[in-house]
Amino acid sequence: MSSSDSDDTNEADNLDDDIHENGFDGTVDVNETSHLTSLYNSLISSDTTPIIDGSPSIRSAFKASSRLSSNQTIISSIFGDSIHSYIEATSLFQSNETLSPYYLSLNSTNDQSQLNSVEAAKLFVGNIAYAANAKELKEFFIGLGFNVVHLDLLVNPGNTGHRGIAFVRFGSADIAQNVQYQFGKTPNRFKFRSRQLKIGNCRKSQPQSKISVADQKSNVLSFNIGQVLYGTLIKGTTMNNITGVNSAIEFGLIANSLVNNEENMRIRLQIDEQERKFSIIVSYGEALSRHLTFEWAFSALKGEKISPILINDSSVSLLIELKRPPVIIHSYSNNQNDEKIDLRMPGTPLIGHANAWVFQLNSQKFTDDYSRLFHILRLHNLSSRRFIERNIWYLIYPIRTAREYLRHVQILSNNEWIKDNREIVNRFLNNRWPQYPFETKFELMKLLSKHIITIHDLIIDENLDKILAQCSLNTFIACVNKIIEFAHHSLYSICDDNEEDEEEQSSSTTTTENLPMEEDPPSHIISLATGTLINVINTEPISLTTTLIRSVQKNELGYLSRFLLIALDQLRNKYELRRNIDDRIYVTKHELHPVNVNSFLIRKVYITPCTIFYEGPYYEERCPVTRRFEQQQDGFLRVSFRDEDYRKLQYTNAEMSQLYDRMKAILINGVNVCDRRYNFLAFSSSQLREHCCWMFSSMNNVSVETIRNWMGDFRNIHPVAKMAARLGQSFSTSKKGLELTNQEYRKISDVYVNGVCFTDGIGIIAPWLIKKLYEKLGIGENSYHPCAFQIRFGGYKGMVCLDVANRISEPDVGLYLRDSMNKFDSSNYSIDIIRGSSMPSAGFLNRQIILLLSCLGIDDEVFLSMQDKMLHDLQILKTNPKEASDFLRNMGGSGGNGYHAFLLEYLKRFNQSSDPFVQQILVTLQGFLVKELRTKARIFVPNTWCLFGVIDETRDLQYGEVFIQIEQKNESGNLVTKTLTGPIIVTRNPCFHPGDIRRLIAKDIPALRQLKNVIVFPINDKQSHPAEMSGGDLDGDTFWISQDERLLFTMDEKPFDYHDQAAEDAKQIEIDKTAVYGINDVCYFFVEYIEADNLGVIAVSHMAFADLSPLRARASECLTLARMHSTAVDFAKNGVKAPRITKNLRPPKYPHYMENRYKENYHSNTILGQLYDDVKQFEEHLHSTQEKNVLNQFSFPYDILMINGLDVYTKSASATKNAYDLELKQIMRQYGIQNEAELVSGYILKFTSKQYVKQSKLFDLRNEISYAVKVIQDKYLHIFYEELYQHAFDKGQLNEDFQWSDVFKKLNWKNQFNLFEYYNKDQITNENEIMKKASAWFYVTYKWFIDQIESSKKSKKRHRKRQKPNENNQQPSFFSFAWIVYPVIMEIYDNNKQ
Repeated sequence: MSSSDSDDTNEADNLDDDIHENGFDGTVDVNETSHLTSLYNSLISSDTTPIIDGSPSIRSAFKASSRLSSNQTIISSIFGDSIHSYIEATSLFQSNETLSPYYLSLNSTNDQSQLNSVEAAKLFVGNIAYAANAKELKEFFIGLGFNVVHLDLLVNPGNTGHRGIAFVRFGSADIAQNVQYQFGKTPNRFKFRSRQLKIGNCRKSQPQSKISVADQKSNVLSFNIGQVLYGTLIKGTTMNNITGVNSAIEFGLIANSLVNNEENMRIRLQIDEQERKFSIIVSYGEALSRHLTFEWAFSALKGEKISPILINDSSVSLLIELKRPPVIIHSYSNNQNDEKIDLRMPGTPLIGHANAWVFQLNSQKFTDDYSRLFHILRLHNLSSRRFIERNIWYLIYPIRTAREYLRHVQILSNNEWIKDNREIVNRFLNNRWPQYPFETKFELMKLLSKHIITIHDLIIDENLDKILAQCSLNTFIACVNKIIEFAHHSLYSICDDNEEDEEEQSSSTTTTENLPMEEDPPSHIISLATGTLINVINTEPISLTTTLIRSVQKNELGYLSRFLLIALDQLRNKYELRRNIDDRIYVTKHELHPVNVNSFLIRKVYITPCTIFYEGPYYEERCPVTRRFEQQQDGFLRVSFRDEDYRKLQYTNAEMSQLYDRMKAILINGVNVCDRRYNFLAFSSSQLREHCCWMFSSMNNVSVETIRNWMGDFRNIHPVAKMAARLGQSFSTSKKGLELTNQEYRKISDVYVNGVCFTDGIGIIAPWLIKKLYEKLGIGENSYHPCAFQIRFGGYKGMVCLDVANRISEPDVGLYLRDSMNKFDSSNYSIDIIRGSSMPSAGFLNRQIILLLSCLGIDDEVFLSMQDKMLHDLQILKTNPKEASDFLRNMGGSGGNGYHAFLLEYLKRFNQSSDPFVQQILVTLQGFLVKELRTKARIFVPNTWCLFGVIDETRDLQYGEVFIQIEQKNESGNLVTKTLTGPIIVTRNPCFHPGDIRRLIAKDIPALRQLKNVIVFPINDKQSHPAEMSGGDLDGDTFWISQDERLLFTMDEKPFDYHDQAAEDAKQIEIDKTAVYGINDVCYFFVEYIEADNLGVIAVSHMAFADLSPLRARASECLTLARMHSTAVDFAKNGVKAPRITKNLRPPKYPHYMENRYKENYHSNTILGQLYDDVKQFEEHLHSTQEKNVLNQFSFPYDILMINGLDVYTKSASATKNAYDLELKQIMRQYGIQNEAELVSGYILKFTSKQYVKQSKLFDLRNEISYAVKVIQDKYLHIFYEELYQHAFDKGQLNEDFQWSDVFKKLNWKNQFNLFEYYNKDQITNENEIMKKASAWFYVTYKWFIDQIESSKKSKKRHRKRQKPNENNQQPSFFSFAWIVYPVIMEIYDNNKQ
C-alpha cells in the first residue's frame, strides 16, 4: 500500500461512524463564536505565516503570484470588477467630466444632445433603383464628397431583393445637414441609376402611439415613495462584526442612497399586473419629463419578497428582497419629433450587487395606500401571508406594535462606514488585497457576487490571511465550494434557486466517446493559497486534537473566516486533508493525482448590464490553442454577455444601443478581472451563438497577439465575419494527433462538375497514416477503426477519409487536403482530431423531420405507432430485464456516458435484483426519453442512423445513389457489418423545406467496402446531394439516414436552391478585397451578431405557421422563413443579416405542444399535437405509478460482494469516496443538476443554475458536462489502480513488459479488469488485492444504505413510512463511486455466485 493509504488505516478506530457523513447537516452555527474559536485553535498556527519551500512548486493564497507580465498595470478607465467599485457608490447624476461609458451615469443637460448628434447624422433615402446594391449606393455618396459611416438597405422579408429605401448614417450631423442642403439646392445631383433619390430626416410613423415604460397605464398601480436605499441585507452577527457593536437587532442593511437629493424629483413604485413586473421610477428634469426606471419581474423576488420592516427602531419602511439586479431604462423625448425614447442602461457594481431595496410610502392617504398595495401583493403572492390588506395597518401602527410584529433592520450607511474606518479600509486595499494571488481573488469575488460575504466583512476579517497562509490553492478552492454548498443554511436568503423552465433546442451529432483520453504523469508540485510553491511529496494525516498557543477573542473572526474554518473542519473529519510535514500546509489528499492531459482548467465570468458573476475553475477539453499554450493556462478566461436573468441580451421594449456600445468598448479595451487585464482573443462558432468569447491576460511574454500570430495569418480574409470564423477555427475542442512535415501532405484541387463543387470540405488520408493515428489515439487492433476523421490541421478544417481509390501515389505522403479546406495560412502542421466516424448510436425522429415527412405523404398512424412502441418499451424498462436489455442495445451500447454497457452487464447477472443506483439510472433514462418525446417528438426508429458524409473518390456511384455500410457490435461484443441496399431517406438537421429530405438508393460498391459508418455521396454531372439538404457540405456535417420502410415516401420534392440563396446573400454585402481588417472589426462584428441574432425566433415561427396552415411546411410564410433561416445560419460566416421578422411573419397564436406560456395558445390536432397528447397522458400515468421508496426493495445480494480482507482498504476508501463525492457535488452545483444519476449518465432532466437554464445549445452543454464527469471518473480509476500495480510489481506478480506509463494511457472504465489480467502472471482470485480493494469501495459506498435496509426489515410494518432517507430528493451519499470499478465488482459476483 502507498504511504497515504497506510496512514489512513490509523486515523480512527471506528469507520462506521464516518462512512456516511457526506453532507452538511445544517447544525453548524456560523454565529456561534466559542465553537469557531475552538476550531481556529485546532486548525491554524498563529505565530507566523508558513515557511514556504523554495522549490518552484506550490503557490499559496496570501502572497501574490509573480507570473504576470510586468505590463499588467490596472487602468481605471477599463471596465472591470475593481474592488473599489464594491466600496464606493457613484452618484446617480454626474457631471460631463465623470460620465462613464461602462456604468450608469446620467447628465440631465447632456443626454438629449448625445442622442441628437447620432440621430441627426442619419437620413432617409428613398426611390433607390431595385437593381442597385448597398455598395454602389455608398460609393455614390462618397463620390459626391459625403463620408458614409453606415448604410442599411432594407430588404424584403422573403430576401428576394431590397425595398428601394435605405437609412444612411453620415460621419457627422453637419455632413447630414449639408447633404440635405445640397439636395434642396440641386436635386439633380442626387440622381442615382437614372432615378431621382428622395432624401429626408428619419422619423418613425405615428410616434405618438408609443407609450414609454415609465408612463402610466390603466393596468398599472402607482404609489409615491421616497428615501429609496439599496444595498446588502445581512444578519445580526455580521452586522455586529462590521460595526464592532453588539446589537439585538436581527438584520442590517449596508445601504446607499439612490439619489442624494430628492428635490425636484418624483419617485414612484409601479406594479404592472398584466406584465407581472414592478418598478421604481425616478422622474426628473424639466416638468419631470425624464424618467429612470428600475424594473424587475415578479419572479425576481425572494425571501419575504415585499414586506414592511422597522428601520432603526423608529420608522416603518418597505423592504424588497431580490434575486437579481434590475433592468434599468432611461426614458425621455426626442426634441426633434417628440418621439418617446426608452434606452436600456448599464447599472453600477453596487446596484448589481444589491440584494435588497428599502423605501417609504409618501402619501396623504397613508392608510388607503397601504391597504391598496398589500391587496395587490396578496393577489400575486408578492408578500408574506401574514401581511394582508385587512390587518396591515394594525401591524405597523403605532410604533410599539411595529416593534412587536415587524422585522427590525438597522441601516448602516456604506459611505459613512468607509469614512469612519478609513484606516482599516486602506490597510485592506493597499496591503492585504494586493498580496492575494489571482486565484484567491477570483474565489473571493465569487463569494461576494453570490452575497455569501460582504466587502465590509472581508475588510475587517484580518484573521483570514492567517488561514489562507496555511492552505494550498486547491484546498482553498475546495473550501469555497463547500461554503457555497452550506452557506444558505447559515445566512438569510442568500442562495436562491431558479424556478424558470429550461428552453431546449434539439441537435444531433456523433461523438468520440470511444477514443481513449491521454493523461498526465503524477506530480507532487502543488499551489498554495498564498501564491507560493512547495513540494508536498511528504504528507501526514491531521490530528483532531491539535492545540495552538493562543486563542481568538470574541467577534475577532469575520464571516469568511468562520465559513472557512467550518469547511476545513468538514474536510478534516472526512480525512480529505493532509499537511506538508515541513511547512504544515493544508493540501487535499487527492490533489497530487494526475488528471487528463487533454483537459485544462478554465474560469468563466458572466457580464450582465449591472454586475459580473464568477464560475470555475472547471476542467474542459483542450483545443489546439490551449494545448499549445498550456503553460499560460491561467491566462485564459471565458466571458459571456447575458441579461440579468442569464437570458441572451435582448429587450424588445427599449433601445439597446447603450449596452451594445458598452459591450464593444469592453471587447476593444479589455476587462479587468481580479486585477488582471484580459484582452479579447477570439470566439468559436458555438460560442458566438451563446454570446460568449475567449479573453486572455498576458503572461510569460505571451499576449493575445502572440497567440493569434501562432494561429495563422488572417489579414487577407474577407469579409470580417469570415475572418472572425477563421479565428475561431483553432478553438474547437480536439484531441492531439500527429505532427507532419511539409513532405507528408499535399494540397490538391476540388472536384467541380458544371460549376458545382462536390468535394467541399473533404480530403484524403493514406492507410499508413490512419494506422499511425489509431496508434496515437490508443485504438487497439481488436477495436473498431474509424475510416474518417473531422480534423484541424493548421489553417485547414474539414474531413479526411481513407484512401480507397489509391489517389495518394507517393509513398511518403499521407494526406491530401483540398482547396476548400484551406481557410487561412498557418505554419502549424499538427492533425488535431475533432471527431471520428464512430459506431452510430440509435436514430430518432424529431418535430422538423416528422413535419416534413407528413408533408411528403407519410400517414399519421405511422408516427403514432412508432411512439406507442417506444412508450411501451419505456414502461417495462424497470420491470422486465430481458426487454430492458434489448432496448438498451437498440439505443446503443455505448450510450449514457458508458452506462448502457454497465447496465447490460448488470442486468445479465442480477436480473430483477434491485440496486438503488441502477434503479435511479433507469428512472433517469426513462424520464429523460419521455421528456424528449414530449418536447421534441424524439421517437426511436429502427434501422436509422446519423453518419458523417464523405465523397466517392472511385466515382462508381451515380446521381441518386449512395453507399452505406454499418459496423456495430452484437450481443457477444463482436463487430458485425451490414451493407445497405435499396431505397433510403436522407436529410440533415435542421431541416425546414420539404425538399430537404431526399429519397436515394443505397448500393453495394465493392471498391468502397473499407468505408464503414459513413454515407458516401456520388460525384455526378447534376447536383451535390449534401447541398440539396439544408445547404450541407462535407466538412463534418452529419446526415440522418433511415431504411425503415414505413418512412419511405414515393417522390422527392424539388429541393430549395441554397446555392442561389447564398449568391443572393452575397449581393447584399460589399467586399473590398483591398481592405485589411483588424481585431477591432471582429469585436464590432461580435456585437453586430448579438444585435441581429434571430435564429431561434425564425425556427419557432416556422413551426407555428406550419401547424396553423393546411399547407403545413409548404405555406408561403414557412417558405419565406426557410429562406430567412438559411441566411441567418450563414450570417456568422458571410456577415449578411437575415431580415427582421415583420408582423406578418409573427404567428398570431401557437399550438399547445410548443408550450409557449407567454402567447395565445390553441389545441392542435395535427400529428405533432396528437403525439404530444399521447406522451402527456403517458407521463401522468408514469408519475402516478412510480415507486416512491427504494428501501422497499431488498433483493440485491450485497453480502456476495463483500469479501474477506476488505477492511484493510476501508479507511482509504472512505477518504477517497468523500473526495470523489465532493467533486461530483461541485459539478452538480455549477450546472444546477439535482440528481447523481442524471449527472453521471448524461440524461439531465433539468438545469437549475440560472446561467445554464437559458442556454440554447443544450446538446453541447450536456457534452461539456459529460466530459467533466469523465475527467473525474478517470482520475479515481487511476487512483484505484496505481497502488495495486505498484503492489503487484513489488511482489514480482507482473509481466516483464509492465510500465505504469503504458497502463496510464490505456486504462479506461471498460477495459480495466482485462488490462490488469493481461499484466498479471497468475490467475486473479478473490484473494487478490484488486478484489479486496474493490470490495472495500463497494462497502463504504453502500454501508449506510445496507444499515437502513436492515433497520427497515426489523421495524414493524406500521412504522415503515418513517424510514424515508430520500424525502427531499437528497441522499446521504452517492452510489456511483462503487461502480467506477464495476468490471471488478462483476468478477467478484461471478466468483461468489455459487
